[in-house]
Amino acid sequence: MTDTDGNTLFFIKKQFMYCVPLKQFNWKNLFENVSIDVQEVLTNNTVNNSILIKYPIKASYQTAFLKFIINNLEKKKTEIHDCVYEALGRTMALPVPSAYHFKHFIFQNLDPIIIQESTNIISSGTTGLSVWEASVVLSEWCIANRERLKGKSILELGSGLGLTGITISRFCNPKIIRFSDCHQQVFDILSRNIKLNLENTLSTSDMSKSESPVIQKFVSDNQIVEVLKLFWEEIDENFCKSKEIDYVLAADVVYDSSIFPVLINALKLLIYYCNVTVIFACTQRNPETLESFLKTVVDNSLSLTKLNVPEQKEFIWPNDVPVKIFCIHRDEVKDFNIGVSQVE
Repeated sequence: MTDTDGNTLFFIKKQFMYCVPLKQFNWKNLFENVSIDVQEVLTNNTVNNSILIKYPIKASYQTAFLKFIINNLEKKKTEIHDCVYEALGRTMALPVPSAYHFKHFIFQNLDPIIIQESTNIISSGTTGLSVWEASVVLSEWCIANRERLKGKSILELGSGLGLTGITISRFCNPKIIRFSDCHQQVFDILSRNIKLNLENTLSTSDMSKSESPVIQKFVSDNQIVEVLKLFWEEIDENFCKSKEIDYVLAADVVYDSSIFPVLINALKLLIYYCNVTVIFACTQRNPETLESFLKTVVDNSLSLTKLNVPEQKEFIWPNDVPVKIFCIHRDEVKDFNIGVSQVE
């Protein structure tokens, strides 16, 4: 197998473990020359990967993945390894879908980030039980700016399943990373995801010394991780003065104009009392909603800067719906290394 084959197979594995939709899947040149040996390596690295036994991705996705491969090999009149058919039979016999499954974010020479999520996009009245593209893009942004976040105290609003905060904890070496949300079922999965990905470096802290709204706390020699049950309405002067916060991050929280007033008020207080820099990523599903939010920001005498979206290096994401990243701040924009352009 050539180096190119190895790079191609790793990229396919990376997409598979994240469950990139097959219609958006980049197979590169895989089907041009798929030997029996390559098919075996591909199968062992994807559907037969041992980690999927404990942390399975959607069974329906695994089956569709194998069927796509078989169909394309048949079109090329390529001999198909028995292991591919055996894997297909096994995935088709898997139990009916459960309420939850996993997505895996894999990296070269590093442990993966594994995120449990709900099978339903909207579950129990919240959208916080799924991984959204904006959180993936924001995670890439954080890695690209890890030196800016190193040693800082960070608050994430609407943490959901915790991908961005876990990425910050793993890659950016912050002083404090605070996850926050307001839905109990989100906290249940968020807590599991934090423990799954960070338990080797963090230990549970004595909660008797913690004050509301902290509901969980983990510590290591050089980092504190807190989970906050935080309604945006509760962000007031007392909250801001009681917390050390340098950055506020959020992904996909700008989707409903009815929440803009309370969100903007919370950001104004955090900026005024803590002088934070706010970074938020949003998927532009509805341009009018996003433009309305940006106008509201400016109308409230806050400075707004559009940041360049980072290249896909550690993470991958579909490009069918654009994700934009903005900085809300008090003074002139900080130097974020990857370039900025002022919103007009």
